[in-house]
Amino acid sequence: MKPFPKHGKIMKLKSKLRFLKPITKIIGLVCIAVSCFIFQGCETDDIVKNSELPYLSLPQGFDLSNASTNDMNTLSKALGRLNVYKENGLYHIKQTSGEQVNISEDLFNFIKSLYDHTNKISKSHNLSYSVPRLKSGDPEDGGGSSSSDCMAYALSYAGGGTYGSVGCYLLSQYGSLAVPLSSFSDACHHFFPNGSTASIGDFSGGSMNNVIIIYMTGEGVAHAVNGTWYDQSSGTVIFHDEQSGGNGDGYLNVNDIINIYRP
Repeated sequence: MKPFPKHGKIMKLKSKLRFLKPITKIIGLVCIAVSCFIFQGCETDDIVKNSELPYLSLPQGFDLSNASTNDMNTLSKALGRLNVYKENGLYHIKQTSGEQVNISEDLFNFIKSLYDHTNKISKSHNLSYSVPRLKSGDPEDGGGSSSSDCMAYALSYAGGGTYGSVGCYLLSQYGSLAVPLSSFSDACHHFFPNGSTASIGDFSGGSMNNVIIIYMTGEGVAHAVNGTWYDQSSGTVIFHDEQSGGNGDGYLNVNDIINIYRP
């Protein structure tokens, strides 16, 4: 066994401990203060960065069909500031106002309206593209529009002919205005013989010139629309849904797209 230290050594040890205690406390307080400073500093930086973002807005009476490239770039920048996610098949925006990301409320509401339209299509559950269904009425007469004629509208809007003439051809070939997915390319090629199928990787961003897009709206259910603008940075497409009477512009994530035909 080691001998116990002498009394003098014990006193020196106690003296050292008494000296170290206040230093330890001081170091602890300094660490806490530094931690608080770092935490508050990060929060401050976040606030500063958010407030320093350039304010974004669109011209009064903005119309997507006549939008300039600058306006579309503004839309893309605004979209990049928003946290958009998909849950239970529907798109949601985490932010609740434009002020949170320094954009105008009109711009925020416009972006929200595009996602709202896409969600409306998904909620309808009656836009079946893969299962042909007869249309009530003669398309040449312009009567009885049904949920299965999205393909006729998309082909017509892309420049394939009048809605009536396109519809008559689809009826004669497929027994309805809906086209089986396996016949998508053939149907498009009839109206656009110089066109071709494409993938989203074939586009570098910007105008999509009304390409025909098929995207999934639910399990086993798809819908035909026309792609108008591609924001490559966010992987988002703005589409036009002529079936909705010309007021059906929407946002779409590229991961939901299953077919593209470029006229």
